[in-house]
Amino acid sequence: MADGHLFGLPEGFDPASCEGVALTPGPHLTSGGPMVPVLRCLAWLAAELAGLEHLRAIVWGPARTICGPDYFRDVVTRWIGGGAFPGLGLTALLPQPDGAILSEGLALFTGQELRLEPDPGQDQQQAAKVALRLLHWLVENGRVDQTMSLTGPSGETLLLEPRAEAGILHVWRGSR
Repeated sequence: MADGHLFGLPEGFDPASCEGVALTPGPHLTSGGPMVPVLRCLAWLAAELAGLEHLRAIVWGPARTICGPDYFRDVVTRWIGGGAFPGLGLTALLPQPDGAILSEGLALFTGQELRLEPDPGQDQQQAAKVALRLLHWLVENGRVDQTMSLTGPSGETLLLEPRAEAGILHVWRGSR
């Protein structure tokens, strides 16, 4: 996966220099679609395997992420232990040309990707923090099928508007 999102890897890491092994649930676990408990178990198993000697990276295919073993093990173990969802590992955040941020890989957990619309009063780092909090909330609470509002990390109002036809949950700061 040469075009993946790298986390916790040294500069110049070449994914093409590695061989892969895939972990996938059997058909009896996937017939009803992905379930968060099964995905948590797969992530936990991959985190445990990350401790193997000579392992160079963990790939999480749905998000096209390639993580250093220590990084992956740390973020997933914290999540399994009750911490925040590893939004930079099991998903990725992609800055868009218009200033928005789009998730990649969230659809595996909720059936929709997140698009945080641009806000002139917010820089990309602040927007990424909001997006990461929303990723955690969405994985914990599931798919959003109706327009709703939430309180953001700084007390701001966030408007969540699903677009089922595109499989995207649009989020605006403030009301529209």
